[in-house]
Amino acid sequence: MVSNRWAEPERPADYKSLPAYDRAGYWHTLARAVKLKSPDIAEIKTFRDQIFRVHFYVLSVFMTGVILCAYTYSYGSLSNAKAAAMDDYDYVFNFEERVKEQYQRRVLREQARRTESEFVSDMKRGHGNRFLKRAPFYILFTALPLWILLLGLLWPRPCPVRFDRKREVIYTWHTSWFRKTFYVADVAPSSLSGLHADIAPAAKGRPTMFGTFTGPVSIQMFQADNPENKREFQVGPYPTCHEHHNIDVLMFIQAFMSGYLYDEFGNRAPWNGDWLNKLQRGPVFFFDWLRWLGGKTLAPKHDFDEAKTEAALMAYLTAPETRNRS
Repeated sequence: MVSNRWAEPERPADYKSLPAYDRAGYWHTLARAVKLKSPDIAEIKTFRDQIFRVHFYVLSVFMTGVILCAYTYSYGSLSNAKAAAMDDYDYVFNFEERVKEQYQRRVLREQARRTESEFVSDMKRGHGNRFLKRAPFYILFTALPLWILLLGLLWPRPCPVRFDRKREVIYTWHTSWFRKTFYVADVAPSSLSGLHADIAPAAKGRPTMFGTFTGPVSIQMFQADNPENKREFQVGPYPTCHEHHNIDVLMFIQAFMSGYLYDEFGNRAPWNGDWLNKLQRGPVFFFDWLRWLGGKTLAPKHDFDEAKTEAALMAYLTAPETRNRS
């Protein structure tokens, strides 16, 4: 049974009480956003590429409907439009055969005053003009949904953002002009200092339908070999499961990267990963197919090269000039 999850679930008061929260629906929505690599490493997809790709696909479907309606209105029916298109195709690509058939009809009517070769030669004079007039129409207008779909399929999928609570860092690779750059942020687990994260404006989180939905989680990181070069990365699911889905994502990040938890009585307790077992998918949600589609691309997928990532991470962790740890 498909569930429409636009209704916002109850949520814990803050990230400190999140691990003890047991409402299944809450964890089902979080599972749409967070992928666990291990009890100490979590990944979240970047938001911007998902929203672009989904909108390309939806716009392609919408434009297909618009063009079909335009053809129906102009030609009276889709069958008439198809016949006109086939006539144009035959005229351009099967020109001589069509002209010879026309010549034979004239012979039968005893109207042929020229030879077949002369008749074909005369008819070819206007052939190129018709092609130039018709080809842009079919290539640009009729194939517009295909071009939009192609843009979506070729839109690259950036590397996700990885949260490593054991090493107390957040990191990712950013590819620009065929150059991969390693970005990182330190997170002190006792106070979460270094986690420069915030919810983007609501307008950035609007789904395919109208409405004010919370935007993605914006995380600030800096280039590992040049700390002065900072960049904002937006993470979170698209479309969201409910209006404040990304607030839940931010609370998960804070709880996951925290160096301690609280028990049901509010006492501080050592961190353990048992509560991560709650992060499981439940029933199918209405827009799961769109979230799945938003991750599909024919372009190269920028993902973690584990060996290269480990080398870059260790170089950063062991470099005193870029790392200040007690």
